[in-house]
Amino acid sequence: MTDQPQRDGCPFCKAIAERHMNEAGGRVENTPLYESPSFVVFPALGPVVPGHVVVVSKQHRPSFASLTNTELCEYDALAHDLLPRMPFACAQPIEAEHGATDIDAGGATVVHAHMHWFPADVDIVSSLEGTMRKSLSGLNVVDLAGLPDEPYVFVRRKGAYSHVFVDDGIPSQLLRRLVSDAASDGQWDWRKQAHAAWVVDIVTRWQELI
Repeated sequence: MTDQPQRDGCPFCKAIAERHMNEAGGRVENTPLYESPSFVVFPALGPVVPGHVVVVSKQHRPSFASLTNTELCEYDALAHDLLPRMPFACAQPIEAEHGATDIDAGGATVVHAHMHWFPADVDIVSSLEGTMRKSLSGLNVVDLAGLPDEPYVFVRRKGAYSHVFVDDGIPSQLLRRLVSDAASDGQWDWRKQAHAAWVVDIVTRWQELI
């Protein structure tokens, strides 16, 4: 599979296009940690907990719900393989996505399909249940392809739960905020807190892992 299409000005498209350069000493936060035919794992920019990474689609699409069934099945297989081997994980990590559309960012600061992996033993589901317009339980990653074209939040902890929450006007960085408030120092905004030492540690530990 090729890495196209990409979009000018998209930071994830740029990181994917330059990932081999970053392996040779480019921006540490754009270091590719793992790659499959359709996805690249990168350190999260401004991680909210140690070990926070993102799984990014090579195709420029607004959300996982806009990926193909083949791509979604590939992601599920990737997660099944990597999640038990993640460094930092005190429990099964939380997988979470801001599902954007072409006209609503759905809380994402970058409208390009990417799944957060938060190695944090915290509960954010109860907060989402109390604020979102619609909750769908038991939906898995491959079920996202059947969702209507509207903004959503997907949250999963393998072997425990899987939920989709739908609403309009989802706050920017909502998932980061919930995880950070529950697990760490409340510094959730990647534009204000880089946690550079955490990023370096993520790269080091993933390189040892893979």
